Parts: sequence; structure tokens; C-alpha cells
Amino acid sequence: MDNNREKIIMAARKAFAEKGIHRATLGDIAREAGIAKGTLYYYYKSKESLVFEVLDHGIGVLLNGFGGINEETDLAGLTRGLLEAMTANTELLHIYFHLLQESFRNPALRERFRHKYREWREWGTVVFRQCKLGDPEELSTLFIAILDGLCLQWLVEPEAVNPKKISLALAKLFDHQVKK
Repeated sequence: MDNNREKIIMAARKAFAEKGIHRATLGDIAREAGIAKGTLYYYYKSKESLVFEVLDHGIGVLLNGFGGINEETDLAGLTRGLLEAMTANTELLHIYFHLLQESFRNPALRERFRHKYREWREWGTVVFRQCKLGDPEELSTLFIAILDGLCLQWLVEPEAVNPKKISLALAKLFDHQVKK
């Protein structure tokens, strides 16, 4: 990723966290990044595309930390690590759910989410195939749905979602289903 793009993403993330997605302007982001507004438009044609790029970049960073998965992988540890990483990045969760809500009215954004969910399911399928737990595609879809729900609950009531306890319960649930 080139330097200007990286500066824009970091500046946008900061602006969205401080002002919210709707109140942060492209001018605010350009100033924070130390670039001209025209330069920002060279990289991003719309605020929506920048918001999605911020989300995509953040999630990519989170997922890149979970390589080297195999049948010996501790599913509880993997789940706990993902939950802790996600809940430590509250602004990303806010952006994610904001965009998800917007996608109900915006077909282009909905298509981007469809593509992104396919990528995440493929990643999960690789995880579950290497862990040798049941049907990897079905488990991947279930796992992602559970993570979505847990992150949403965490935003509403953080004290109700304990990543360590939830991840152990989830690992037991998957293990129990596989042994049936």
C-alpha cells in the first residue's frame, strides 16, 4: 500500500472514531492526512468507498494475525483471539455495522458485503478444514454468524460478552457437534 493511501486510511479511521462517519468530512480527513482534498479524491471517488476501505483494511490486519492454522489449532484460542481483537477495535465495529445497515438500501454496497462475506467464509472454510471439524463450509458460515452476533452484543452490552468464556463455550459446542 502506498504512503498516501496508508495516511488517508489512518486519518479516516481517526476522524470516524472522533466525529462519527456522518460528521467526518473528506476535508477533515485530507487535513488529518496532510494532503490536498484533490489527492484524497484521486484515491477514493466517494466517502463510502473510503469508509469501506478503512473497514476492509482493519479486518485484513486482524485476520492476517491468524495464520498457521492446522488440525492442532486450538479453536477456543483462535475464537478468543478474534473476539479480543475485534472488541479492542471498537471504531472498526461501529464502521462495520454502520456500513452493513447502509447496504440494505445501497445495492452496490450490498454487493461489496456479499463479496466480503464470501471471502470470510472461504477463510473460515480453510480454518475448519484444517481443524478437521465437521463440514467446513457449514461451520464457517455458522462461525461468522456467531462472531457477527457477539460483536453486535458487545457493542450494546460489553460486560455480557466475555471473550474467554464465550470462546470456550463455542469450542465445546463445535466439538460436541462433531462427535455426534
